[in-house]
Amino acid sequence: MTANNKNIHLQNRGKNPFSVPEGYFNTLEDTVMEKIQEEEGTIKVPLLKVMKPYLYMAAGFLLIFWVGRTILSNSEHTGNALTANELSADEEMDLIYSEVDDFTITNYLLENELDEQSN
Repeated sequence: MTANNKNIHLQNRGKNPFSVPEGYFNTLEDTVMEKIQEEEGTIKVPLLKVMKPYLYMAAGFLLIFWVGRTILSNSEHTGNALTANELSADEEMDLIYSEVDDFTITNYLLENELDEQSN
């Protein structure tokens, strides 16, 4: 510090170096409220920003629905939706036997054979 700066500091010691204009705090509240009201009127939020959470939620529900439907649907039987008129007798029997496993057929034949022998 120079000698001139030291003298200034010593002279102003204990005094407030800042000053406020006369009547500033009398009109401060009104000035602040006016600025707030001006800013409130100019705030415009884009529609996409407001709707984005709802769009994400809808997309999530659609994804959950699609995954559930895909997992729960029985893909084996979707191709077998033909009517009886569209199938020949051989195709109809092939379709019936394709849906029944060998163990079930064997049990059926054995039961019927035992029933025929007991009669």
